[in-house]
Amino acid sequence: MAKQAKKRVLLTGDDGYNSLGTRLVIAALRDAFDLHIAGTLRQQSAVGSKISIHSGFEWGKDTVDDVPALWVDATPADAIELATAYFDEPFDFVVSGVNWGANLGAAIPSSGTLGAAQRTLAVELAPKAIAYSWDLPVEMYTMAHNGVDSLDEYMDYPGNLILPILQKAIKANWWDASLLNVNFPAKKSLEAKLTQLLPNLKQIYTYDSSEVTKNPEGGHFNYTGNRNMEAVFDVSTDVGAVNSGYISITPCKYDYQDIEAFEKNKQVSFQLR
Repeated sequence: MAKQAKKRVLLTGDDGYNSLGTRLVIAALRDAFDLHIAGTLRQQSAVGSKISIHSGFEWGKDTVDDVPALWVDATPADAIELATAYFDEPFDFVVSGVNWGANLGAAIPSSGTLGAAQRTLAVELAPKAIAYSWDLPVEMYTMAHNGVDSLDEYMDYPGNLILPILQKAIKANWWDASLLNVNFPAKKSLEAKLTQLLPNLKQIYTYDSSEVTKNPEGGHFNYTGNRNMEAVFDVSTDVGAVNSGYISITPCKYDYQDIEAFEKNKQVSFQLR
């Protein structure tokens, strides 16, 4: 019997094409899958799905821990646009992350990690995508990665859980979703829950309006909010699960469509004049 070809997997994210998180995924998946990378040259956290339609971007090739890589001096979504043009055939699925910092609740449209994953589905570069993030302190959200730092302290956690979660997802057909948003709690956990997004950002983060109060006519605005770790949420939500020490796995729609609302109202048609 002929040996079955390995599934082709594209790795991406917003911390940089050679980030610690991407390299953790390489270490976890390289024996089981045919890996390729399309990512950003620089740290691009919180740029969402932005694309560089006005300026274009520079791109090039490299290898990361012996895995071929495309890099773009642009955004995560730009990296996926390049991959769509560069590769002749689609991938079996995409892995984005592991992101250094949680991507929770209604904040996920701001995430470059999720933006890259969403873009792969929108251009049909792959039928399924999974995004991994780790609930680290806020000062690590925008740290620069250099592609050479040791992975040793991250291999046990979260590194050794990347493949088992992916295997569960494949077996369960992504729990009937096209995009999974996975968040590891700060401290090691071996328990996972399927969750829903917490929709209110003001419940997730501490909001401080003092800058605007002191300077109501204008000036510099700075994001001062941190995770609200004092609030208690139901563990059915992603924030509640992570805060309670569970690995949160949230099935997501990539296209924002409310299909139930459409089905209920698809006969609606009207003229404005």
